[in-house]
Formats: sequence, structure tokens, C-alpha cells
Amino acid sequence: MSIKNANLQIVLTGGSNTLTNYFPKLPNLMKANTRTFGIETYSVSDVPVAPSGNPVLSVVGMKDCFLTLYYNNGEFYTRPLFSHVRLHDTVTSSTNHPFVFAIDTLESLQIVWEKSYVQFARATNFPAATTSILFNIYYKD
Repeated sequence: MSIKNANLQIVLTGGSNTLTNYFPKLPNLMKANTRTFGIETYSVSDVPVAPSGNPVLSVVGMKDCFLTLYYNNGEFYTRPLFSHVRLHDTVTSSTNHPFVFAIDTLESLQIVWEKSYVQFARATNFPAATTSILFNIYYKD
């Protein structure tokens, strides 16, 4: 089987200050034997507009977020959301670079997506306008 990918977004309703934002229903990723191998996200500098038409979360917003994946019936993987940005924008310098970082591999995790979420550490960095967090998930089913 080859590795597939799924693009998805979590929509953050502007001004709601909902600190914990769960993933939407993901039929392709909810099959019993689906294994996730990698996950990446994008900032507004990389992809300005989500498929929904919403602006994409900024790097500043991402730096205050944590990605928590529930897997293997009870284990948690929690990392800063920013660590999953693959495309390189102006985060570390004032110019764009023509390369991408390696995808953070997850070693074939069986993720329970309905229990996984992105959490803001504090409400002060929650976007005032409706915004999306974009993900690209690499998996096998």
C-alpha cells in the first residue's frame, strides 16, 4: 500500500476564545486499520487562504498552540503546533527560502481523531476573525 494524504482544516470561530478545538469528522482517517505517518501544517505566509475562504492562522497564533493526538487507546502525543510547519516562510529570517523542512514522522500511529485537538495556551492570541488551521495528514489504510 502506498502512503496517501488528506487535507483538512480546523475552523476557529473569530472571537469565541475556544481554547480547545477538536478535529472535524475525518471518514478517510477513521477506518479501523488506518495508520498515520506524518502531519504538517501551514501558516498564512505559506498558504494565505483556506479552501473555506478563511484566512490561515498566523505564525504568531501557532506559537501559542499545542497539537494533542490521542492514539493507541490511551496515549497522548503533545507538541507545539509550530513544530509541524513544513514550508519555510519568514519565521527565521526576513527572506523566503526555496526549501522545505522534513515532515515530522509519527511512526505509524493509530490516531483517534475525534479525541485529538489543537489547544491555545491562552485566549489573548486567539484570532479575532474566523480563521482556519490547515493540515496535511500522511497515512495508510
